[in-house]
Amino acid sequence: MIDVITIKNQILKLIAPILFKTKDLKDKFIESVPEYEVNSEDIKYLIYSTFNVIKVDSKDLKGYFRECRLHDYPLRYISNLLDDYFNYVNPNECSDNIKKEILEGLKDKRNLKKFMGMGVKNDPNSSIAKFYNNANDVSIVGINKTHSKELDSELSTLLQFVWGEVYLYNMCKYNNHYQYQTFNSNRQIATTILARLLGSSEIIPNTRYVKLKLDGKNVKFGTFMNDAGGVEPEALSDIERGKMSPNLQCEFMKLNVLDILCRHTDHRPGHDGNYNVLYNENNEIFSVCAFDNDAPTSFILSDKINFGTSAKTTPIINKKGFITRPYMSIEGYENLKNLSKQKLIKELELYLTKKQINYIYKRKKNLQKSIKKSFETNKIKLLSNNQWTYNTIHDELVLCEQNNEVSYLYAFYVLTY
Repeated sequence: MIDVITIKNQILKLIAPILFKTKDLKDKFIESVPEYEVNSEDIKYLIYSTFNVIKVDSKDLKGYFRECRLHDYPLRYISNLLDDYFNYVNPNECSDNIKKEILEGLKDKRNLKKFMGMGVKNDPNSSIAKFYNNANDVSIVGINKTHSKELDSELSTLLQFVWGEVYLYNMCKYNNHYQYQTFNSNRQIATTILARLLGSSEIIPNTRYVKLKLDGKNVKFGTFMNDAGGVEPEALSDIERGKMSPNLQCEFMKLNVLDILCRHTDHRPGHDGNYNVLYNENNEIFSVCAFDNDAPTSFILSDKINFGTSAKTTPIINKKGFITRPYMSIEGYENLKNLSKQKLIKELELYLTKKQINYIYKRKKNLQKSIKKSFETNKIKLLSNNQWTYNTIHDELVLCEQNNEVSYLYAFYVLTY
């Protein structure tokens, strides 16, 4: 039986050349990116997510780095992955032998095709998912069955490190060869820029391109994100999540607006959530800070704004074009109105294609129209920053209960998954 996720991934492969092609960065820009010296003891690879993250804790830099690898020939790309794994994740005295054994097997084109097509772990019909369900069958991901105990003991962790990087390689195959893979990173940077243009920088950790020079020799290029701070919603009890400041309601609306422009559908509070919440001096949950702003389907070529999210939140716009939430930020609305197409092009043309920018502007116009229409018919109220109160929180939660709606605020409150 074909799983829904399998179907989605198959569709993704078909439409990727049209919808997901991203821009290669200009050499002049790459040269201008700041470089930081970091020792290997100052970093830690976090590998249990789709894409590997390097946590950096050095004198000059504290936060999270995601590498943009060069889109090299497959075997060289895999060789570099194995070098990083054995140098920084799991140093092993047998690493040279293990690496040689894997690469020798992948010289067989049939094995290489299996390896590069292993898929994603959350697709139960993918080769990588089947490997983890039956760890004895290494041939399913293109690795020859051997009697090497060293390789057998490494495979589970090594493939966890590798599969997301191979997935990213495939998502970038429509871009120029031997360029940095910017499929994810340009989305991160574009989201950060749009948050600033909307006056909402506080809800997204500052993210920018940097170079890391590891141990004075190995230079890596990628994005660096400041630590989001705060706590994960899942770590809070029901009572703790109920202690919300009115500012949190305002910020969730800002995040919802940002997600509409970026076409993000992935911000969620539950298991594997990707935003944290922060407290104020009154021990109230005051603010939200959203990370992982690089979902593959973000900045898609669509002008639709009535979409839900992976957290089961319902669309902010109903079928008649009215806003389904009771309140929105008047400052946010003014910033939205003032966001011209020329401004978007000037700020984003380095990172996004013209088509992607055009569709951001179309979504912006559609959202602006819906807010205006809803306000003029008294469907919503526009509040300034000091007008959000505990009563407005109550109104939104009650409205969600009555209308079977799930807003970002409500999803946090009841902790949807």
